[in-house]
This record gives sequence, C-alpha cells and structure tokens, in this order.
Amino acid sequence: EAISWGKVTQNAKETTIHAEITTVFPFMFKALLERLEK
Repeated sequence: EAISWGKVTQNAKETTIHAEITTVFPFMFKALLERLEK
C-alpha cells in the first residue's frame, strides 16, 4: 500500500513500523532465521 501511494520505493532498504511487539515479533524472528539460513 505504501508503494502504491508513493510513500516508499519498491527497493527501499529501510522502513519504520509502529506496532505492538507481540504481534510482529514472530514475523521478524522468522525473517531473521530465513536470512541466517542463506
């Protein structure tokens, strides 16, 4: 959605997320594990 609104480019390296940690931590942890496996 942010890409279509022009708030961020498709190949942006960083972004900011405002969220409750208990809802996003599992997704962040899974992404970290996937990066470490490469």
